[in-house]
Amino acid sequence: KSLNPLSPYVAGPIAGVSISPPTPVNPINGAEVLNTAPVRLVFNNGSTNGRRPLFYIVEVASDAAFTNKVFAQSKVTPGSTQTSIVVDAALTAERTYYWRAKADDGANESEFSSVAKFDIVVPRSTP
Repeated sequence: KSLNPLSPYVAGPIAGVSISPPTPVNPINGAEVLNTAPVRLVFNNGSTNGRRPLFYIVEVASDAAFTNKVFAQSKVTPGSTQTSIVVDAALTAERTYYWRAKADDGANESEFSSVAKFDIVVPRSTP
C-alpha cells in the first residue's frame, strides 16, 4: 500500500476523501428517445476533495433494479464540467431503459447518481 494518494497502488479508500455523485442531464427522467440514432448519455460531473483524478462508471439496464444491465462502461474520462458517452449497445424500440453513473478515483467512489429512465420510441409518421 502506498502512502502517496496519487499512486496507482493505493489499496482501499483514502481517509477523509469524499466524492459527490454525478447528476443525470440527458436523457432526463421520463424522456422519449427516437430509435433513429445512438443514445448519448450526458451528466454533470461529480466533485471530490481528494487529489486523485475522477473517472466515471455508467450503466444502462432494462429494469430499475439494474439486474439486467444492457450496457456498462467503466473508466469513462470526464469532460470539463459535463461528461457524455454514446451507448454502443443495441437498444430495443418501444422499451423503457434506466441509466445511472458514479464517480471513482481508483480508491474512493461516490454513490450512484439518481436513476433516470427513458423510452426508446419509433418516430411517428405524419399523414
